[in-house]
Amino acid sequence: MAAALACGAALALPVAGLAGLAAAPPAVAEAPRQSPEPLVDDAGVLPAGEARRIADRLTAVQADTGTKLYVIFVRSFDGMGAERWAAEALTAQGGADNMAVAAIAVEDRLIGTYAGPDASVTGPELNEAVRDVLAGSGANPDWAAAADAAVDAAAGGGGIGAGVALGGLAAAGAIGGGAVAWSSRRRKRRLAGELAAARGIRPGDVAALDAQSTEVLRGLAAEELTSTDQSVRTAADELELARAEFGAERVADLERALAHSRSTLDRAFRLHESLSGAELDEATRRATLLEIISTCGSADEALDARAADYREMRTQLMNAGGALDELTRRCIDARTRMESARATLAALRERHPAETLASVNDNVDIAAAHIAEAEQAVGRARPMLTLPAGEQGGIVDAIHDAQVSLAQVDRLLEAVEHADARIAQAGRGLPALIDEVAAEVEEGRRLLDAGALGLDAPALSEAMAEGSAAVDAARAGGDSDPLGAWTRLTEADAALDEQLDSARDAADRHRRTTATLGNAIREARTRVDAAQALIGTRGRIVGGDARALLHEAQRLLDSAVSGAAAIDAGRVPAGEELVWPRRAIGQAREASKKARDAEQRARRDIEEHRERTAYRGGGGGGSFIAGAILGSMMGGGGGGGFGGGGFGGGFGGGGGFGGGGGFTGGSSGF
Repeated sequence: MAAALACGAALALPVAGLAGLAAAPPAVAEAPRQSPEPLVDDAGVLPAGEARRIADRLTAVQADTGTKLYVIFVRSFDGMGAERWAAEALTAQGGADNMAVAAIAVEDRLIGTYAGPDASVTGPELNEAVRDVLAGSGANPDWAAAADAAVDAAAGGGGIGAGVALGGLAAAGAIGGGAVAWSSRRRKRRLAGELAAARGIRPGDVAALDAQSTEVLRGLAAEELTSTDQSVRTAADELELARAEFGAERVADLERALAHSRSTLDRAFRLHESLSGAELDEATRRATLLEIISTCGSADEALDARAADYREMRTQLMNAGGALDELTRRCIDARTRMESARATLAALRERHPAETLASVNDNVDIAAAHIAEAEQAVGRARPMLTLPAGEQGGIVDAIHDAQVSLAQVDRLLEAVEHADARIAQAGRGLPALIDEVAAEVEEGRRLLDAGALGLDAPALSEAMAEGSAAVDAARAGGDSDPLGAWTRLTEADAALDEQLDSARDAADRHRRTTATLGNAIREARTRVDAAQALIGTRGRIVGGDARALLHEAQRLLDSAVSGAAAIDAGRVPAGEELVWPRRAIGQAREASKKARDAEQRARRDIEEHRERTAYRGGGGGGSFIAGAILGSMMGGGGGGGFGGGGFGGGFGGGGGFGGGGGFTGGSSGF
């Protein structure tokens, strides 16, 4: 009787806690399973960007250390000991000696780890590294940081020390606080490294930006806002200085670029403000950050380029005396070269009929006129060197005019100097060149019809028009003027090559993006349909939480489908060609996650209803469940919720399930 009373006294406090547990909805059972991927997020706690980043790190760790680490997030271990669950998960993956598993049950708040003898980290070390991050994390654990801690441990940089002995609750609290601070410092270092790497991504490469974590995108967006704001302020000062030096007409390009950047910056600040306003889903938040980064970055680059042009003009003005001397020498050289070209042209006329030389017959005379224009420009500029500052803007114009004229001279004389060789080449290769340019024009037409996002349609259309005209002219007059036809076709071919390369890249990006979007929508639709089928056939058993999650999943899916339809119909708003598809992809992925959460929540409601029904129906079911939970509370290390894996393991770790052959494990709570 005394023993019974003692037992009753010992159970008084835990039974009070058990009543609270019984009132809470049970976690969904999730058994260990084989996975082809090193990161498994069945609990749906990681944003898509973080999941991709962590998966990449797991792949890198395997390449660097030979350790195949699996990080697994589930809702619950279903009463199984945390370490045993991790051991069975490792067995499901093949149980190789170089494997390790870090499993986290987010609702049980348990950590199970297990590692083979050839892994770069032991089970207890892995467990301690993860627990150090999650200890004291309260209601909002940093799941991504926990995964990073596991990766760091496997890479050789994790853990505060696997052999730390904790001599009581006070010591545990002190070290737990140190662990949180250490984890925070490590996370800041990790973020700084990721930000440094991400800064090298071009603003227009939205796909590469979308692969970054939301945290990195937030940092990049803040940096772009600051950079663009500073560029606008600097450019405004540059504009006033350039206007005073070169006149209003010469600064029109900079003025337009500045106005565009100001407009872009205003919109970006409004978008940034929206991030701190109403609740946004993850897909919308990431798309907003991507738009800020890409639009501000592109505007910043364009503005910096225009401002650099005027800084170059100012440098030219400072060195104008030397530039004018150089232009004078080039004019003298051009006159000497012109006389030699005149003799070459006379020899050509003796060997070829006039129609064959039609494209170069007047080149020497035209070159003489350009040389005279260059000499006049230099003559206009020299007196301006003595003018006061602010009145010398005409010098830059004169230097530019002289440089353009001399470039034309070089082109005209070079055509005469190489005419013989090109006439022979044109006679042999003109038909093939005509076919090549015609085929490129046709390819451009197909690319335009496809309407890829990010395609510079005006530039491609212009190159195609010139290519078509060159082909028509060559077919009509190539026999009589092969040299002229060849020259025009080669110039058109060069322009088409440049534009087609850009268009092909845009088309490839478009195909990859639309394929990714299509796959994401199909997966989301499958998950939404599955959740809908489950919830729709269970009536009132399924509560409001699951239904709300399903409603949000359907809303996100509808938005993604609408975004895809706009892409197919060519109705993407101007300026959003790069961000629009990434937003739709993010919405589809978020819809999949919400639908999965809805299904899991619905199954939990169904299981809870089944347990209530079984309890009311009599039999030993309810008593057995209560007995099992009480048994696990009394049984210690190997148990489930409270023993070695729950409060008891919360600070001290565990290692009850040792395995064999050098395998080591650990379990703890947080």
